[in-house]
Amino acid sequence: MDYKPEVSNRFAYCAMLIILFPLFLLFEPKYQHSILILPVIVTGNEYAYAFPRLAMKLYEKILFKSLLERFHVAIQILILISIGLTEVYTLKTTKLMPFFLFALVYLLWCSFLQKQSLIVGSKSIAIGQRFFSYDSISSLSFNKEGLVIEVKDKSFTVYNWALGKRRDNLEIIVKEMSEAVKA
Repeated sequence: MDYKPEVSNRFAYCAMLIILFPLFLLFEPKYQHSILILPVIVTGNEYAYAFPRLAMKLYEKILFKSLLERFHVAIQILILISIGLTEVYTLKTTKLMPFFLFALVYLLWCSFLQKQSLIVGSKSIAIGQRFFSYDSISSLSFNKEGLVIEVKDKSFTVYNWALGKRRDNLEIIVKEMSEAVKA
């Protein structure tokens, strides 16, 4: 599975803006309700993250899921409910404080917490929005912070709190994968 999230996300955002901009100009002559574009952007971003993971789950046997990955559906539902509440409150009161609060929390989710999500499949590993096949991984190891995965020139650390309590299963999988990488 050779998935490049930067290219896919840029394409998805450009396509979304090309479609939304004319509709926004048609339906929003006074630009008062521009906050209505926010759910489309957030939903597009969440599906750009979730779709490759669903494809991975279809084509591979999943050996391990991190804590964040197990609760990802509940987190997505919470994000969609929060965005709805934020929009209704902002449209009713015209106060932007909940909008900025939601944007801050969502940026924290996208920039840090989603990157701690880990799925180990039978053919590849997904770390955040990145996918790596086993043959592209140069080393796997545990340190006191968590799991360190080195791929070509980059190093990724998935922290212990994100791995959850099922770390024993992951240690066995990492030992087997490390032996396969060395061979």
